[in-house]
Amino acid sequence: MSVEHASLTIRPEGSVGTLSPQLFGVNVSVGDAAHLSDPEALEQVRRMGFTSFRFPNGCQADLYNWKSPRPGWVTVQQFLDFCDAVGGEAYYTLNLQGGTEGREGPPPPDAPLEERIRYRHTAPNPCGNTDYHFGTLEEALELFRTITIQRALDGKRPVLHYEMGNENWGQAFTDWPPDVYARTVEVYARALRAELAAAQKQHPELAGLKLYIVAVGFPVMGNNMLPVDTPDRRTNIAWTRALNRLAAEGIIDAVQEHFYPYASGNGGALVWAAHNLQNILDARLGRANPRLGGYLDPPLVYRMPLEFTEWNIKCWGPQFRELKELRNGSFEAGLEGWTVRGGSAAVSLRAARRGSRGARVDLGRGDAAVEIIQEFDIPDGILTLLAAVWARASRAGAVRVELRTPAGEAFGGFASCTENHWERVLASGRPPEGVKRAALALIADGPGVVYLDEAAVFFTDVERGHGAMSAVTFEQALFVVDALRAMAEAGSPRAHLHHIIGDYPCGAMSSKRELKEAGRAFEFWNGMYGDRLVKAELQTPRFSYATAGRRWATHFNALAPDRADVPVLSALASRTDADLFILLLNRSTDRSVDVELDLGADPAGDLAQRRTLTGPDLDLPGAAIQQDRIPASRRMTVRASPCSTQILKVPLGAK
Repeated sequence: MSVEHASLTIRPEGSVGTLSPQLFGVNVSVGDAAHLSDPEALEQVRRMGFTSFRFPNGCQADLYNWKSPRPGWVTVQQFLDFCDAVGGEAYYTLNLQGGTEGREGPPPPDAPLEERIRYRHTAPNPCGNTDYHFGTLEEALELFRTITIQRALDGKRPVLHYEMGNENWGQAFTDWPPDVYARTVEVYARALRAELAAAQKQHPELAGLKLYIVAVGFPVMGNNMLPVDTPDRRTNIAWTRALNRLAAEGIIDAVQEHFYPYASGNGGALVWAAHNLQNILDARLGRANPRLGGYLDPPLVYRMPLEFTEWNIKCWGPQFRELKELRNGSFEAGLEGWTVRGGSAAVSLRAARRGSRGARVDLGRGDAAVEIIQEFDIPDGILTLLAAVWARASRAGAVRVELRTPAGEAFGGFASCTENHWERVLASGRPPEGVKRAALALIADGPGVVYLDEAAVFFTDVERGHGAMSAVTFEQALFVVDALRAMAEAGSPRAHLHHIIGDYPCGAMSSKRELKEAGRAFEFWNGMYGDRLVKAELQTPRFSYATAGRRWATHFNALAPDRADVPVLSALASRTDADLFILLLNRSTDRSVDVELDLGADPAGDLAQRRTLTGPDLDLPGAAIQQDRIPASRRMTVRASPCSTQILKVPLGAK
């Protein structure tokens, strides 16, 4: 296995910002009532280290009636009892769909803004819901008096963090245009602040309470429900301008966005974190973007802190399913089930990505391309097929994956993009109408050596909206770690993973109280970060990435575009007074990286604690945590294995 080299120079005395513990937050669904008081579930929540809990979760906020929740739904009191039990911050999303007064509409066409904000909003939200509870300002104030003022007077932890609606941008072109949203937020926020001020005047013991009000931003990445959609720039600018005014006047404290990238167990989510997420952060924070030629976009810059109150892999929706009709895709049974055309192929241990065998093709200059083909039946009702194979070749473009009809007509294909690196090559296509059989063709073109392993075909019977194949794979775990790194580096004060419990791919924990891939990522972080970031300069090799979705991918939407400059390594350094924490994440599929660390100070002890997160492969589940201790010195070398991440905890101060 090849070894790359990188360096990380740390200046532990050079603080560059706060690392907020509330970055490690999570969403709580209205349907989680049975779990919120279960001792085993509570212990798992503590194990994952969640610090902030957003409720009601996502689009459910538009349906939620806090005074009379639907049968089986979590009550506000149950949610607060849960937060108290795990010692976490309660973060409440207000339902604004009733406007300020809940009047039935629509408002008159020529109504002034002050009139329009009084009416209900009835257009579908991004989830397609319209069965709203039409919350009003008076309802919000009644809730506020109960869970903020009265809880504080009772000596309990009050709710001080309020989010003004959920994804209202999804109705920006119907009944939540920017001016209506901003004015509604202003009225609600001013009323909440006035209510608290009045209570503080009456009860001096409340003097230290400070509200934190967050508005919904218009997402740079577009509609997170549909991966290839992009935002409307004019609306984005108007929305951003309106919220910046509210922040300048002290009416709101922060703005939030959501992100849900799309990837297929091929490392695309890690490229998205390194490229698209960084682009979003640079654009919103007003930083010149080195990946896009110094790009700056002043009209889109937020003049306030940026939070991410929902994020994950695009994890909901029907999942691609593996087609069982394809046989021996791992080549463990040699070439059984496959036909070789145009030359010869063999199987060997050296060609294996996983297991003990993979296919190998040796091609001299001038040799014809070799095709390894298998036909299979297509079940009824299938709309799209997706083929995947792990490939490693001595030159870029030497491997092509095709989906074909029995007559040899290709209806989907894609080629490899790197040399001497394992990459998962994906190709998708829609079978022609009436075709009941298809073929997967793995094409090796010379000169050089090609290795192939773990071929598979997946299918879907839905047009759009299916979940990403990288959900509930180890790629998701690495993505969660890397996205948290990026948000921490950007100074985001809060973030909330979507979401805490569930048997579909979004949950950090299953209904059986078992940690899933995202949950393992939070367990990995738990207790292994400081309270402030410190200066760290990273020098790392880079690699290339290509996507079969390149005609849809952009620098900002949910699909990472082709890149030739993806950093192999990402890193983050933070500290407390006593300890230095160093995160290293290796995005490479097959290269270890020896990282030369300069700690910038002598450690206070001879050993560093190391926590490592590894998995069986990017496209498989099975994230696991190991802990050990390694020798520590001011200058030390640490090896980062492929597709893995680790955190070092180094003691600082006098020995």
